Amino acid sequence: MTRHFGRLMAKVGLKGVRLHDLRHTHASLLLGEGVHLKVVSERLGHADIRITGDLYSHVLPNLQGEATMKLSEKVDAEAGIDLQKGVKIDSRPRFVPRV
Repeated sequence: MTRHFGRLMAKVGLKGVRLHDLRHTHASLLLGEGVHLKVVSERLGHADIRITGDLYSHVLPNLQGEATMKLSEKVDAEAGIDLQKGVKIDSRPRFVPRV
């Protein structure tokens, strides 16, 4: 199968691309699009989500930044802050839970 796959890849102009390369790209693209690590792990057939996390940790730092940005936007929206102008658009008091 590997030889056949290699010939197929060469035929479509992807000489030197291995099936494993496509598998890795598949996982990296899904993680980069924000697909949950558990879902990617299941698609790859990994026995444990930690395997996926260890192998694809290079993709995850970007996701941390995106998660921080989304949380910040949500908190600002809940606080009534207009992100474009940087000012409060609503001065009503809001309940803030103690931590």
